[in-house]
Amino acid sequence: FFFFSSRRRHTRFLPVSWARRCVQETDRTLSYIDLLTANENTSGNMPDDEKMVLNLCKEATMANQEFQNFAATGEKLTFQTDKAGVQNKNGVYKYRRWTLDGLDFVVRTQVDSYVQTDMGQQKFLKVCALNESDLSSEWRKKYEFNKGALLSAEFRNNMNKVSRWLCEAYLAGVSDLKVGLISRSDAKDSKKHSLIGVESLSRKNIEQTIGFKMNEGWAYLKYLIEYLRGQEDGEYALVKPSYRQTIRIYKVNKDKEEEQN
Repeated sequence: FFFFSSRRRHTRFLPVSWARRCVQETDRTLSYIDLLTANENTSGNMPDDEKMVLNLCKEATMANQEFQNFAATGEKLTFQTDKAGVQNKNGVYKYRRWTLDGLDFVVRTQVDSYVQTDMGQQKFLKVCALNESDLSSEWRKKYEFNKGALLSAEFRNNMNKVSRWLCEAYLAGVSDLKVGLISRSDAKDSKKHSLIGVESLSRKNIEQTIGFKMNEGWAYLKYLIEYLRGQEDGEYALVKPSYRQTIRIYKVNKDKEEEQN
């Protein structure tokens, strides 16, 4: 989700808080804002009940957060904020600047963790997790006998989520990911999970597996910026609803927002 402030000469990227309110104020009673998707690209059957799908997304988000917390329990590395960014609970925010065909913009990126190399240097990592909510998929058995095939299949079943991770890693200048495979301890309990295994994978190898191309992402971003710069002055929110092949652009109604505040 992106939040834009359109001006004839400049385009600003702003927090997503209004985008959250924007979706909540529509006739949709459920929102996937800030949640990771679950099996968005799977060929299997997803529940027809939107509440069930939302619960699966909540479970995927919780599993990912818990794995990040688990992976970050080692020795803490302290940064000087004027050089690296801003320390936060689960990592460090890094502010990085790009120039895209004459357009300058700054992105707040995040580094989740690090490992110490044999040369005594710190290697930064993206930490993320895939979770199994349907135990009939038999992740434990597949991981033991052919974990490469399991990982490839799950990356493709979750291309939206994995592409997001790859993009975040690229923007943060991170070349490696720690991927945890997490499964329910009990088929009927979505809050208790077991860690099956952890894989260290390069960002480029995952990109090749799912056909992710960052150059296409830059092209999409440039198109959106040029489109919004052609609109009348104002503030806009770009929302991509999960499990839908649509993108929506909302214009902020400043008068209405001031009345609600």
